[in-house]
Amino acid sequence: MNLPELDDARHPIVYVALRRFVTNYEWIHTGIGLIGNTAFLIGSIFFLSESLKRAGTWLFIAGASGMLLGSIGRAIVDATEAAD
Repeated sequence: MNLPELDDARHPIVYVALRRFVTNYEWIHTGIGLIGNTAFLIGSIFFLSESLKRAGTWLFIAGASGMLLGSIGRAIVDATEAAD
């Protein structure tokens, strides 16, 4: 994968740094997505118990957020690879 150099005048340094981070550390957003999926599943199970509904709600929200972040990271990698 050919990423632009940091001194490339066509791309701001923040863009280049973010692009390198997201593509070089794919395992981070994959891990966030897996943690999100697990929290989502546990939160769903907690909804079955009246006493655990509040914890289930927060796990559900955290899980959905993790899944969203994982998907955004994957989309950035896919878009970056398609551009190269």
